[in-house]
Amino acid sequence: MAGEATWAENLPFTMNRHGYDEQITFTFSYSPIRNEDGTVGGMFCSCTETTARVRAEEALRASEARASGLLEGMGEGFMLLDQDFRILQMNAEGLRLEERPPDQVVGRSHWEVYPGSEAMTIGQMYLRVMRERVSRTLEHRYVWPDRHAVWLEVRAYPHPEGLALFYRDVTERREREDALREAEARFQTIANSIDQMVWSTRADGYHDYYNQR
Repeated sequence: MAGEATWAENLPFTMNRHGYDEQITFTFSYSPIRNEDGTVGGMFCSCTETTARVRAEEALRASEARASGLLEGMGEGFMLLDQDFRILQMNAEGLRLEERPPDQVVGRSHWEVYPGSEAMTIGQMYLRVMRERVSRTLEHRYVWPDRHAVWLEVRAYPHPEGLALFYRDVTERREREDALREAEARFQTIANSIDQMVWSTRADGYHDYYNQR
């Protein structure tokens, strides 16, 4: 009534309009109505119920909080890239594997954070998933700037904002597999150098190996 317009957004109320009390919200705007001489003769108030929108926003925030909690508690790394391959988000496990502070990773281009990866098989997979919008998986050996290397199992999925990447350290498994292949190769080399028949038999009686002799 002093002549100044104002407004109030999403004011909460308890209203009984369907036979029971319910929490609702309204947005109000108030404007002065002036007389011919310029003085304020009244007030115009318009109101819009915003209950459905506020509830939807609250549900979305709760859903995002649950998703964020899930990502932070995961035992594998998570990275979200936008359409320009800028890193939007990385979870706690991803940062642990990364061993660099968040400000050196999040908000920067993936190709800048991991120089040379655009030309690697892993980078080509990202480009293909972004282009074709079809998920793909790859095991990739990555060497960090401090020269320590790990094997990562990387799963890339198309995402409305760009790409969602899930990855985990499989170095121990790969090293066991490599050691097993080396042991098998040594065994075959030794067995094939023997000038006698050599074979192995499973517990069920079936032969599963013969040397060249």
